[in-house]
Amino acid sequence: MKAKLCLCSVLVLFFSLGIISLTPVSATIKIMPLGDSITRGYSSGETDPDYMVSYRKALWDRLAAQSYEMDFVGSENDGSAVFGDVDLADHEGHAGWTDADIVDGRTGQGKLADWLIAAQPDIVLLHIGTNALDSNPNDVRDILNVIDYYDRSVWVILARIINRNTYSQTTTAFNDAVEALARDRITNPNNPAYPDRIIIVDMEDG
Repeated sequence: MKAKLCLCSVLVLFFSLGIISLTPVSATIKIMPLGDSITRGYSSGETDPDYMVSYRKALWDRLAAQSYEMDFVGSENDGSAVFGDVDLADHEGHAGWTDADIVDGRTGQGKLADWLIAAQPDIVLLHIGTNALDSNPNDVRDILNVIDYYDRSVWVILARIINRNTYSQTTTAFNDAVEALARDRITNPNNPAYPDRIIIVDMEDG
């Protein structure tokens, strides 16, 4: 069953992007929306790729209203009719991909390390885990490790992923495990990833 994106959950994501206030307004901020069909916008029910935007267009409008110079980056492009400019519609939302797929890629379709090198983001918006869902957070750990290996200065806005139309305990278990993993990376000096630049946002409880 496909998950449903909740507006109030998206607003949590927007407000959590207060981290951008640490960046000079005059600088161009490269933001990589990373995930599956939810990031692409397909799961919202839209079938025309030119109109698939998920949270991306509303986020763009909110940040642009604060006079930030932004560039959404990624190898995929959807939602150009809504953005009004094809260059603004870039992202890394890969429909049907699992968290493991993001790390390892699929034949001929690239993988996270390649996307990071090509796009050079300052911020990654990560919502992943819906496909092939289980309660194991290790693939998300691997994604965070790849980002850190690329550049430890990159901020990751990490979502507790949205739940199903019919409540899924497995989704909550996955989110709890991912959050515990992230908090250990943020706060535990004995973790090799410490102090990781992660902000956790609760997209599940919107």
